Amino acid sequence: MAKSTGSNKSLPFLAPSRILVIAGHFGSGKTEIALNLAIAMRPWEKKLALIDLDIVNPYFRTAEQEDLLRAHDIDLYKPIFAATSVDIPSLPPEIMGVFAREDLRVIFDVGGDDLGAAALGGYAPQFERSDRAFYMVVNPYRPRSETKAQIVEMYEAIARRARMRPDALVCNANLGDETTSDDLLAGYETVRVAAEELGVPVAFACARRALVEEMGAFPVPVFPIDRHLKPEWMER
Repeated sequence: MAKSTGSNKSLPFLAPSRILVIAGHFGSGKTEIALNLAIAMRPWEKKLALIDLDIVNPYFRTAEQEDLLRAHDIDLYKPIFAATSVDIPSLPPEIMGVFAREDLRVIFDVGGDDLGAAALGGYAPQFERSDRAFYMVVNPYRPRSETKAQIVEMYEAIARRARMRPDALVCNANLGDETTSDDLLAGYETVRVAAEELGVPVAFACARRALVEEMGAFPVPVFPIDRHLKPEWMER
């Protein structure tokens, strides 16, 4: 396996793997998390790239943030027709090259649900040979992920289409700006019992930065999120 290029001194709850894959159901907030992780990791990495692997959502949300990423000196790989009027995008051949770039830390932002995860399946042999960690983001306050059974079902569907199983869940329990610490704790419990059934950990939770500053102890590390995007569910 390739060696990691970073030690995650700033984000110790992350696996030190060179390649991080962020997937989840539609509206889970996975793209916002991917952006925030990339920005937080950048000071610790010599080279960092974010790959927008969303070939489902016509808004190609990470690709819309090209200026933000450029300001932080983060490379962006995106579908060739991202942020244009063309309906059917294609993935640039440069994506294949990142698997051989041991000097490059990489975050894959994957399209929503199992349909979006299918894009990962095309790279299954490369992921199999790579030092990677696969996270599935869950917002237990969104449809199709409100119960343990739904989360387990979504996990299994994503694993089948991606041709690899997520290593851990990420709890992104939120109700927008109205979210309280009690909401986050209750949502975490739903995610925790699903993770327990799946035999994987809950790696960390996410919350808007102001809420994190108000919170006390929490069962897992909490990663503060700054909003750069309109919530995914508002796009439809």
